[in-house]
Amino acid sequence: MVSIQHWRGCDGLCGYLHAGRKRRVMKQQRQQISWPDIEDVLCRTLAQEKSVTVRGTGDEQFAALGRALQFRQWGELQTLRLHWKRLTVAGLVELCSAIMYGNLQALRVLVLTNSFQRTNNDFGFGDSGLFALAQALLAGYSLCLQVLQIGDFQKSLHDEIFGIEGAQALAQLFLLAGLPKLEDLRLNGVQTEEGVVTIVTGLDRGILCSSNLKRLRLEECEIGLEGALAIANALQDTNFSELETLNLQDNVGRALGDDGIIILSTAFRSRSMNKLQTLWLHNVSMGELGLMELASVLQEKYLPSLRKLYVAGARHTDATTEAFELAYRNNSSLIARIFLRRPTNATELGDSDTEGAEEYETEEMEDLKNFEARLDKLRVINEMQAKKMKRIM
Repeated sequence: MVSIQHWRGCDGLCGYLHAGRKRRVMKQQRQQISWPDIEDVLCRTLAQEKSVTVRGTGDEQFAALGRALQFRQWGELQTLRLHWKRLTVAGLVELCSAIMYGNLQALRVLVLTNSFQRTNNDFGFGDSGLFALAQALLAGYSLCLQVLQIGDFQKSLHDEIFGIEGAQALAQLFLLAGLPKLEDLRLNGVQTEEGVVTIVTGLDRGILCSSNLKRLRLEECEIGLEGALAIANALQDTNFSELETLNLQDNVGRALGDDGIIILSTAFRSRSMNKLQTLWLHNVSMGELGLMELASVLQEKYLPSLRKLYVAGARHTDATTEAFELAYRNNSSLIARIFLRRPTNATELGDSDTEGAEEYETEEMEDLKNFEARLDKLRVINEMQAKKMKRIM
């Protein structure tokens, strides 16, 4: 695997190249380097690698990488992760050309982050770039692609966005079965509910795309009742029967709410969700009604493969605690762990196991005996929090 970091302009190329366990350091500083020279270095480096991760800034550097990828077919290159700032459509076009030429036919993982337009005055390729990328992937040379990630999922970078035109371009890609082996789709920053509905509808109708899908993540997207209905309708289709992970956390404006959870529960009760193992519903403005609905789904023995349920940010009450306790009593096969948000100074209830969310404390519900023991601790914490709030008020 190659990892090129801190790539800086024509007057210096400073990077760390990792190949297996060996580290090669390539430094050329205080020396004028032309972009053709950089492209030549890249070509010689890429020829030896199956996985490449590059971090950089600006169109010129990205264009050099794109032109290097256009040089010939890279039959060994399977993973390409590009974390790029201040990238516009002009730079992205070079990568799209390499894809359209069929030079990346072995590519299985494509990750592109940090590059969306964040404000009207900022750099970023936005909807126009997504259209170019979708058209390149539709050229028929990306049939091996299994993982597509667009957007950043780090807690400090929650401002990448794209709108309806970008969503339409991606929907067309899915609808026309441009990625028949897609297993993992991760999109961050669909800022209109219409865009979410468009993408999900494209996935649902593009049978070849959705039939292999195992992980669907729509983080920080605008999902209200219409979005929830589109997702629920799609998930009930047998095309999604292989889905193992569904992540809808941090939804914009937290518009999903209890009504949205109730709509989604119709999908959770369908057989197509029998393989779902992980469900992320952090920060979706869920209250008691939503939690009670999820508890009823588990009580009725739906989602038989569920192992992890993330509901941090939900308004947990004594009633919801009793409802989940009842779910474990009624469903002897239920071994899912439920993750609740707790203050960082609270008594730890279990091991933290979230994707970068350090503030989440874990409550493991592996069996009724363990659960009841932990329930006592939970009530103590709730009492402590209530007393603390009274002192503050």
